[in-house]
Amino acid sequence: RSDLARAGNGLGVLVGVEFAKEWSQGEAPDFIGWGRQRLQFGELWEGEGFALGHGRTGNTDVLEALGAELGYTLCIAPLVEVDGAPVSSTRVREAVMSGDVALAARLLGH
Repeated sequence: RSDLARAGNGLGVLVGVEFAKEWSQGEAPDFIGWGRQRLQFGELWEGEGFALGHGRTGNTDVLEALGAELGYTLCIAPLVEVDGAPVSSTRVREAVMSGDVALAARLLGH
């Protein structure tokens, strides 16, 4: 299942895909191909060091090669640091779970 929503942060469309076990076992070309069939996107934005697919084999080199094959451009968002450490979803979750809402807010840019 995917949900489409207008994003207020400069993105045209934000797609949320519900996690399923089969996705975690899949390969990057399968996931990207699935997305391209449904959303004829021209750009795919990922952060530095991003990887997807089983064993994180869908790194930015693989995604860029897939882009040449499937007709999209891979764009890499630069790493953002707060308090000298990279911002990541893991870091935000840890801040929230430890009750440090102020840090979570700073990490999310608020």
